[in-house]
Formats: sequence, C-alpha cells, structure tokens
Amino acid sequence: MPSLDWKIFYSLPGDKTRNFENLCRGAVRLQYARFGVFKALGNQPGVEFHIKLTESCQLGDPPRWFGWQCKLYQRTQNGKLRAASRRDIEHSLAITENVLPNLTDWVLWTPYTLSKDDQEWYYNLSTPYNLHLWAEEEVDTYLSGDALML
Repeated sequence: MPSLDWKIFYSLPGDKTRNFENLCRGAVRLQYARFGVFKALGNQPGVEFHIKLTESCQLGDPPRWFGWQCKLYQRTQNGKLRAASRRDIEHSLAITENVLPNLTDWVLWTPYTLSKDDQEWYYNLSTPYNLHLWAEEEVDTYLSGDALML
C-alpha cells in the first residue's frame, strides 16, 4: 500500500484541518462502522466521531467505546506540540468526559508521530480513558479496501 502523498493532500481545496478530520472519519467509518454504533455530529464536542463496539474487531471487543480527536496541530521548530495544542488536547478530554463519560478509549490522531516528550506527556494525562496515538501510519493502513475511494 503506497503512502498518502501529504503534499498533494495539503494542496486540496478547503480547510486542511476539516479535510484531515473528514479523511480520518471516512477511513474509520468504512473500516469499522459495521462492528458497532458509529456516530459523528457537526461540531461533535470532545471528539470528532466515536464508535461503540457491538462486535469484536481489530479495535477490540464489546463493550469498548472509541472516540477520535483528529488534529493538524502546529508544532515548534524542533517538532514538539505548542503549549496551545497541549491545552486543546486537555480541553477536548475534559469535554469528552462530560459528554461521553462511558467512552473507554480516546484516540488522538495526527498526521505525524508525536515527539518522545509529547508522547510521555500525553500518556501521563489524568483521564479515565485508555489513551491511544494514531499517526500517518494509521492513515496509510486504513486507506485500504472500501476506504481506497477516499
């Protein structure tokens, strides 16, 4: 499977952040919606979309409930998240806890792998959720099968 050409992706018309969110939502919907209840709202608070598993799949077994926050955060020159991006992640987690308190797994999906420091910070956040990081490798993995049309 060839990798997504990010240079071409970023040159697409429309808002880059919205395009990334739509790509991620479409890939997850096409790969996993058949294994549970998939929901996405315009301006979904906390996460862009979520799926409550009713069948076992590569994500896990029921009753696991996954939510995804898909972001194109700006990074510093040395490749780390900016302080504002970290605050945004913490804010999104807090909102999710209010809106979807029974969610079990929270996924931060960026088009790049976070720095070691950012990963350590992220995995040490105080939250009731199992935290996951997805990056461009997951985009490449899930743009297969039915999702090739994306």
